[in-house]
Amino acid sequence: MHKINPFYILLLHLIVTGCSDRKLLSNADDISVGWELISNTYTDREQGKAVFTIGNTSHSVMHSSGWALYFNMLPRKILPAGDSTRADVMHINGDWYRMVPRKNFNLKPREKTNIYYEFEGYQIKETDAPTGLYAVFYNRKGKEKAIVPVTQYTIRPFVREEQMKRSMSDSEPLSTPEYLYRKYQNDQIKTQIDPLPFIPSPVSMKITGTSFILDSRYKIYFDPELEQEAKYLQQKLAEIAGLKLQLAGNTAPVNPVVQLIYQQVNINNNDQEAYRITTSEGLITITGTPAGIFYGIQSLMNLIPFEVYKDKPGKIELPALIVSDAPRFSYRGLHIDVCRNFQSKEQILKLLDLMAKYKLNTLHLYLTEDEAWRLEIYGLPELTEIGSRRGHSLDESEFLQPSYGSGPFPDSENNHGTGFYSRSDFIEIIRYAHNCYIQVIPSINFPGHARAAIKAMEVRYSRLTAEEKLKEANEFRLIDPDDRSIYQSAQFYNDNVVCVARESVYHFFEIVVDAVIKMYHEAGVPLEMIYTGGDEVPEGAWSQSPLCDELMKKLPGMDDPKNLQTYFFKRITGILKERNLKTGGWEEVALIRNEAGNNMVNPEFRGGEVIPYIWNNLSGSQDLAYRVANTGYPVVLCPVSNFYFDLAYSNHPEEPGLYWGGFNDVRDAWEFAPFNLFITTTKTSMGESIDIETEYADMERLHPDAYDNILGMQAQLWHETIKGGEMMEYYLLPRLIAFAERCWSKETVWETLPDKEARKELADKSWQQFEYTLYNAELPKLTYWNDGYNYRIPPLGARIKNDSVKANTLCSGLVIHYTTDGTDPILNFSAYSLPVEAIYPIKLRVFDMAGHASRVTVIEE
Repeated sequence: MHKINPFYILLLHLIVTGCSDRKLLSNADDISVGWELISNTYTDREQGKAVFTIGNTSHSVMHSSGWALYFNMLPRKILPAGDSTRADVMHINGDWYRMVPRKNFNLKPREKTNIYYEFEGYQIKETDAPTGLYAVFYNRKGKEKAIVPVTQYTIRPFVREEQMKRSMSDSEPLSTPEYLYRKYQNDQIKTQIDPLPFIPSPVSMKITGTSFILDSRYKIYFDPELEQEAKYLQQKLAEIAGLKLQLAGNTAPVNPVVQLIYQQVNINNNDQEAYRITTSEGLITITGTPAGIFYGIQSLMNLIPFEVYKDKPGKIELPALIVSDAPRFSYRGLHIDVCRNFQSKEQILKLLDLMAKYKLNTLHLYLTEDEAWRLEIYGLPELTEIGSRRGHSLDESEFLQPSYGSGPFPDSENNHGTGFYSRSDFIEIIRYAHNCYIQVIPSINFPGHARAAIKAMEVRYSRLTAEEKLKEANEFRLIDPDDRSIYQSAQFYNDNVVCVARESVYHFFEIVVDAVIKMYHEAGVPLEMIYTGGDEVPEGAWSQSPLCDELMKKLPGMDDPKNLQTYFFKRITGILKERNLKTGGWEEVALIRNEAGNNMVNPEFRGGEVIPYIWNNLSGSQDLAYRVANTGYPVVLCPVSNFYFDLAYSNHPEEPGLYWGGFNDVRDAWEFAPFNLFITTTKTSMGESIDIETEYADMERLHPDAYDNILGMQAQLWHETIKGGEMMEYYLLPRLIAFAERCWSKETVWETLPDKEARKELADKSWQQFEYTLYNAELPKLTYWNDGYNYRIPPLGARIKNDSVKANTLCSGLVIHYTTDGTDPILNFSAYSLPVEAIYPIKLRVFDMAGHASRVTVIEE
């Protein structure tokens, strides 16, 4: 019998085990991950601490090499870890991070280990948690052999104040059930409220008689120029009410009739979008220009009660009345970012229907960004072949890196990072919008926020260089390859700025602009402006670029690379002006840096061809929009504290959204005073109250002769935390309706009241009327219109006293249902009326008349 050397047994064991490890640690079930935000208040600095719990769910040891964990997280600077940690959390680029094990990492089967890390800033939301987690496994040579999404991932709840406060200086009250109970109680309507006739509120409305029935006996007569509007009215009556009316053309009308009359109506010096409605038994007349007729149709539809939307009975009871109406502002816009996360063409068309219903007239569509390029451009296929797809890629030769949880595989199901609009898609969108009297403003972001274009054009450059076509390779290149500038953008990118010294950059821009112009021409839709972004060029960009150094030597007085942005913008505006297009951009396009390094208004581009969109009304910049308008620029107001709908409704950890600019509830959008914004900017982004009398005493007011420079207002919906259409609708609704009210309706009395207390009292009464109408008459209709919209119902307030639960809602008309068996409440469960016995846990939920529900509130013992 031969003896076996123990050394060979050990060697064989190591080989088998090693092979087994490599094989087994390649599956989704091999790793579990938990994540918890520990604290934002453990230090007096704005700094947070979190922990990953890594579990080995395989049958083999997890070693200190052979794997890494990748994920996305809203950008935070990771602080250096101590010697005791077993793995490091590391920033890669943008919002892309990874965890790599240290040499002391060794995790046996069924064991778990905690990896703590610290970061600058704070995190208070479930939507802040790392997302899109996947593991990459490597062979012994360090090459990737498997990429596996993490399927066992849990986010531990935020339950402690140190998790829900942004820092020790956070003054925003926590949105607990107890806080909401007190707030709702204090805000409770003390008198009977009459609802508004419809939203947005008309300039004037007078009831002239008793109500009557609109039914199938009526026919639609219309002037020849209004056939499109007549067909639209016919279609909407059928969709909303099940009412089918016959079109009778422009023959002599015979009662009963709905008449559309093409005739200018001048209301408040507006004759382009104004309209007048008169209704009585047998005769309904809408008068105006085609745009005015279209808005009059919306008002007629909004007069239809909820029960008709729900039951579609084929007839409508309407009041006899006269409505005279026109918008307050000519620009009533909504910005949608489809780059951070994509929205399908169908969802954009559904959004346009919603905008039309509330008389918004501009869709600012953000088509290019760092994270994606979303529009097909003939001749530059790489823009969408590379720039519209995201997945795990270290060289980005096939697609861009993951962002905002898009995951490792670019074409996987529910990957909101991948997608683009073909030429035919975009033509359909702009044509559909045009028929709804909505202009679509395309956004092509330059010189910053251009990473997707840069990476796509680098792939093109590499391909053509390999084919030895050097001239063609450089034709659309966007970078200086010798640039050694070090910078970090607001979204933590270090490679997202084009080289303003390359002529190929301007040639690229011309080709893209001409392609966009051609799409509008094919759609038969006018194009008035292209938006260029122009914002957030990071400090340090162009500072070590040989090409930019040479350019600066040729430009008199150009001694700060930052001001190359002004040179670039002048070139861009020239290109657009040659094509009879105006230029839109964020506020930076109207600013320049002075000798002291501070931004000041640059008068060079004033006069009307350049339109700045002013978002910054935060500390020290509350008067920026007025300073720019007073200099002579036409301005669109986009204040972050009121109209950034990607900001969360509240600081509750389950309420999704961002909060860098504070929180944005429905009243914030409704209450904005465009010509006296100081009276409605009453707290900082950290919730600290502002004494408006002293804080704003020295700030610049809007000059009377600059009022006409305020074109209107725009709401913004960035998509960092938004995945899909339903989530987009939740963020928008009901804030978009409040925004529409402020855009369209005439100036309120309270906006101009000098007395603070009188102003507040009148604003409160006006708000309560709007709020009651919103939740009891307006929102429920959206459940049954256009396949339904996903709107937010505010959660309830609750308190425990004497072993019973007392609960209330934001406003009357909303009802509460509860359960004590652990299931989530639905409408046929117990309805809350009086305080109920606290049988823990008790779950409560708010419902509206359409059965739409709030999130569940859980009361534990």
